Amino acid sequence: MEAELAAVPGREFMPAALIDSEAEQEVDPAPPPPPPPVKPRRLTIQLIGKSSLDGDAAELASLGVDEYAERVLALNRLRLGHLQLGSMDGLDPCNAATHLYLQHNLITEIESLEFFSQLQFLVLSHNKLTEVSGISHLSSLLHLDLSHNQIEEIRQPVATFPSSLVHLSLAANPCAGRRGYRQEMIGALTGLKKLDDLTIQAWERGAIEEEDDRDDGDEESEIAESVPSVDSSGVRDRVEAAVNSATEHRQVTSSVDSAQELYERVAARSGVADMPNTMRSKLEEIRERSRRRRFEALQDTSIADAIALIGRERPRLNKGAGQGAKMHGT
Repeated sequence: MEAELAAVPGREFMPAALIDSEAEQEVDPAPPPPPPPVKPRRLTIQLIGKSSLDGDAAELASLGVDEYAERVLALNRLRLGHLQLGSMDGLDPCNAATHLYLQHNLITEIESLEFFSQLQFLVLSHNKLTEVSGISHLSSLLHLDLSHNQIEEIRQPVATFPSSLVHLSLAANPCAGRRGYRQEMIGALTGLKKLDDLTIQAWERGAIEEEDDRDDGDEESEIAESVPSVDSSGVRDRVEAAVNSATEHRQVTSSVDSAQELYERVAARSGVADMPNTMRSKLEEIRERSRRRRFEALQDTSIADAIALIGRERPRLNKGAGQGAKMHGT
């Protein structure tokens, strides 16, 4: 560079500061090449043992293959974080674990937990998960950390998470930023004590229950309007139509007990409880038939198909109820 500057005509008349400035304007070196992509690792018995077994390294190295494997399979705590794991494949033999730590890996799917019936703690934070699946059967699970992933939404919390959950974290996922997220999760998972490391307050559950009560009250009033007083003609047929319609129109995901409770509240409000024994027997038959229908819908049809079926049948039910009312002179 200095040789090039020396060849510049009139350089001897240039100020020294300008000469030094030009000398410093060297071309920046080329940036270093990007690091090669991280190659995901696979789980093996040896890797699980190396990360999770306690004890002197020399002692562990002296174990025979069978004894080493036996110790690994009996582990209660699997510490498998920061291992660049690409999947959970290979965990199956270690189903005696109660605590499973898989944070800071490259895992894209929750899998291989079919037989982890004793699992209580599961940590999968800082991975690459985009959805939640494969955990609804974990009846002993208390703590689940899925924070810092890429989970967009939780479509059916009740069907997705086990009812045993006490602490759930979905923080730093897109789904946690959606409007109404916290209210929906608290309302669906009634056993939760903490959500995203924040204790669920009594007033939060109270607000949700009050909202549910208002919804039930509106539905009860709407149905009661179609149930006549005891003295009206054709009361039996009209009560049957109203109760059947109410049961059919409630979402299939609601419990049978909730539908039965709603029926009893409507019946009592309409004076049905004071009817003669023959009328009460008929109403009991109606309720039992409605109950069986709901059980059949839950057993034989997927929830999505059942809801679609109710939507298709709604016009026919409404039309039938209207015709019944006309026949009885109302």
